[in-house]
Amino acid sequence: MLKCLNGDQEVLSFQLDEKGWDLLRQQNQQERHLQMSCCDARVVLKRSKLNVPFFAHLKRGLCTSAAETSEHLAAKFLIATAIESAGWRVTTEMKGLAPNGAVWIADVYATKNDWIRVFEVQWSRQSNEESIARHSIYKQSGVRTMWLFRQKEFELPSEIPAFRLIHRSENSFCVEIETESGEEHIELQRFVKGALSGALKYAPTMNALLPLEVWIAKMDCFKCKRTPNIVAEFRILASRNLPGHRDLTFSFEDLSSSSVAETLAQQLLPNASVLQKARIGPVKMRYSKTLRISYLSNACAYCGVLFGQFFSHHAYDHVSGFESTVDISKNLVDAIDSLEHQVNVWWFNTSR
Repeated sequence: MLKCLNGDQEVLSFQLDEKGWDLLRQQNQQERHLQMSCCDARVVLKRSKLNVPFFAHLKRGLCTSAAETSEHLAAKFLIATAIESAGWRVTTEMKGLAPNGAVWIADVYATKNDWIRVFEVQWSRQSNEESIARHSIYKQSGVRTMWLFRQKEFELPSEIPAFRLIHRSENSFCVEIETESGEEHIELQRFVKGALSGALKYAPTMNALLPLEVWIAKMDCFKCKRTPNIVAEFRILASRNLPGHRDLTFSFEDLSSSSVAETLAQQLLPNASVLQKARIGPVKMRYSKTLRISYLSNACAYCGVLFGQFFSHHAYDHVSGFESTVDISKNLVDAIDSLEHQVNVWWFNTSR
């Protein structure tokens, strides 16, 4: 552990320099005045294989607290010092009680004014069910909690801040985040400071006004044998306003599957005359004799024949045709099924 008690006063290993740690160890060897925060056991001061100073039981006795790995201790140490340098009060192995009586013990516990933040380093494997249950206990206690997992696979509700923690070497750790170019690794202390200063945000594109590109493609008309264009795809350029955020994309088929497809098309597409100049037929609801339903569809700009979803898959030479802006409203996200998982993500502002 990184904390022990001297009477009713906390002693935190990360707040002691090397000289202070050696003096405390010598004093404790003589006086045995320190005790573990988890029980009444006396303390021995040690250093882990990663050279992290920590407190251990002189004799474990009946205490049920689990021993921590060197990596777990090192990650906690780095998180705690990052929090302290960010101007927050910090302690470790903080015990609390949820309204339902459940006990929680936070790895690293930070406070500033009325704000409380907890960082949980999960170095051993933990099931999704247990993670959700533990997070719920913290939430009931009014504590906002971030999870840093060693394991690669974890599937938690998207609103829970949970990230993979990677041990690179000795006391070097990084947090893995998803960006437009793939996975990016942020140094652990930088990530912690950023999280506390507002660089980490959930669903930052929601309610934002973002650039929109409408992509078009060529389509060989099976009836008149000419080659008009069709509306093929929509790309919301989130990365322009939010560096590192993945752009949001959805296909014309995604749009046509919406229950409010025609209304959305009017919002997302330029008017009919602009489409006509681009050799794109009117985009509107049409009845399909094959499917026996009406749905939003492209049509040939020359002969007006409907291009069904099957034929649209044969479009080619995709290019950006039009650019405007779009409000990423809840109505839009609810209407386009493929947008929800793209919008409800965590984004770290690497420019801060």
